[in-house]
Amino acid sequence: MIERALRFPPNPSDHAILCFQPEGDFTPDGQALIVDETPGAGCGLVLFDHAKVVVGSQLRVQIGYRDPVKAEVVWTRVLPQNLLQVGMKFLASAGNASP
Repeated sequence: MIERALRFPPNPSDHAILCFQPEGDFTPDGQALIVDETPGAGCGLVLFDHAKVVVGSQLRVQIGYRDPVKAEVVWTRVLPQNLLQVGMKFLASAGNASP
């Protein structure tokens, strides 16, 4: 059994901004609600279903006012009303080229 990391509820006023390009300028491509987060390790998000958000895809995510970080989609779950729940694993800061 895989042990789940300690998760924290998000700040109620925060949301996530997604950039589907893992490198280059951070250009917002979408937004998501934050379900939970593990500082420095990853987060759970809910967003409108998007073809570019699949297991294994890499993108950048900005949580609240923090700097964007490179992340990988590790799991997805389809929800009603064309929503998608996503588990993200942080790989490196967006300014750092090496994961």
